[in-house]
Amino acid sequence: MPRSSLSRRRNGATLLAAALAVLLAPPAHAQTLFDGTSLKGWRHAGGAPLELHDHTIRSGPGDDGRLGLLYFAAKRFRDFKLTLEFRAQQGANSGVHLRFPKPGGCSWIDCGYEVQINDSAQDPRKTGSIYGFADLDAAHAHVKPPNTWSRLTIKARGQTYTVYRDGKRINRFTGSRRSAGYIGLQAHGGPQDIVAFRAIRVRAL
Repeated sequence: MPRSSLSRRRNGATLLAAALAVLLAPPAHAQTLFDGTSLKGWRHAGGAPLELHDHTIRSGPGDDGRLGLLYFAAKRFRDFKLTLEFRAQQGANSGVHLRFPKPGGCSWIDCGYEVQINDSAQDPRKTGSIYGFADLDAAHAHVKPPNTWSRLTIKARGQTYTVYRDGKRINRFTGSRRSAGYIGLQAHGGPQDIVAFRAIRVRAL
């Protein structure tokens, strides 16, 4: 075989091996934000509480009517895939806040986005809604009975947010707000607004 042909074959084999290595590489490491034992790295702001309870983060009613926020203060996130599990009691309202600045001069509600958690019949904005921007009805939100665990996955890439519930895509929205910020959980503050969260993980995209 001519040397040129042998060289081309070797180069081709090398390129193929490199391509396979990329395809078979394990996914980027996911960071556990909450492991069921500690609120290390988290910080509370606002009114209604979110506390460690029975290996979950649980939102509770507030005394002053103000929303509460528990956010992962140890790190800001840009492009990411966030996964968590939640369980809401009958009529509960909560949410996941994304890419907001440190609470202070700018409200986390006004400066980031909220992915709604609410399967109650009373609220037209169901779970998976990008609150006030891309709202879902009950049919599109795949509403589940109260006190049932559900998995929520949120991908934020550039200005596009894609929301999955139990593996099914339910929403996609492209906005124009901040491209990086904190991730937090909402306590809506009413007596019925009891929501538990667990298995919270994030992976950079």
